Amino acid sequence: MKCISSRLSKSLLLLLLLQASGTTSAFTLIELFPGDEPSNTVTDNESLETQTQAVTSTIGGHVQDILRGRLTRSRVASNELMDMSGINAGDSTINIGVWTSGTYTNYEDDFVSTAFEGDTLLGLVGFDISPTRNLIIGVALGYEDTDITTTFNSGTQESEGYTVAPYFGLVLNNYFSIDGSFGYTDIDTDQSRLTQVFVPGVNAVLTSSPSSERWFATLNLNAVTYLGNWVLGGRGGALYAKNEREAFTETSSTPLVVPTPVAESESKLKLWYLGADVAYGMGSFEPFANAAYEREFDSTELTFTGGSQPSNDEDSYLVGAGIRYFGTDGISATVEWNKRLGRDDFDEDRFSLVLRADF
Repeated sequence: MKCISSRLSKSLLLLLLLQASGTTSAFTLIELFPGDEPSNTVTDNESLETQTQAVTSTIGGHVQDILRGRLTRSRVASNELMDMSGINAGDSTINIGVWTSGTYTNYEDDFVSTAFEGDTLLGLVGFDISPTRNLIIGVALGYEDTDITTTFNSGTQESEGYTVAPYFGLVLNNYFSIDGSFGYTDIDTDQSRLTQVFVPGVNAVLTSSPSSERWFATLNLNAVTYLGNWVLGGRGGALYAKNEREAFTETSSTPLVVPTPVAESESKLKLWYLGADVAYGMGSFEPFANAAYEREFDSTELTFTGGSQPSNDEDSYLVGAGIRYFGTDGISATVEWNKRLGRDDFDEDRFSLVLRADF
């Protein structure tokens, strides 16, 4: 109590001097309450997996659908249909495909020291070719828009990002295939937060516009088999992502607070996953459900100098459902919903739509 009373006395004296002199040049830092932090020092680490997987899962799932069609070309041809890639059975020329997707992700952290709620809109467009019937290579371009309310510091955060991501897929045999992607995202952020100074009734709004870069890579092994109209699949793989944020300094709305420069930082994500899916063929439509287990290892963890600590939970599950459409005119589409379960203090829902045309 004696320390706090001393700080209050000093702050009040500084405020009186400011009013009397009409100048701010002599004023330096006034201490902030413990726990004050810029928004992205927390959200960069917490949302790295969510935002990266919105890109990699869309690309990976799309390539997996195409490769599965290549694996069962003779089966589809026997029904006098085109496979899901839109390519006639037996074609051996270079085929071209274009596609687009939209993904909406809503997520929430309810741990008191890191609490925030946000959503990300992601749009992707892709172009790929098939030099042979067993290989597909392409590139995707993306734009993402993120809006987050950071409860832990009474703040907001708005970000825009641009992504480029080459990808590939390869059929290994009648049951197995592999696919992978890697990419880069350039991100610009505008954020604000509310903080108190040791002057009763006085608040400060701190704003900043840091930039960051995200790098990511993923590699997957896929399996598929059929039992009548049932389609049984499996998928395992690994994901690596890194977010590098440049140093920045916040701008204060009051001379009573002189923000401390924030050093550059780096967040890393390393995880492996194993999942299965089941679908049922109904003509041109295929309803499906899937589930996957994820395990992080050697990823960046959040810690605080005092008080309650986040669990930094390393395990979670993704469950989902959707429907695929495979047209005979080279048009295909997938609608999917996914939900994250089993992660302490964190919820996530993702909705996606993919449209493709082959030539």
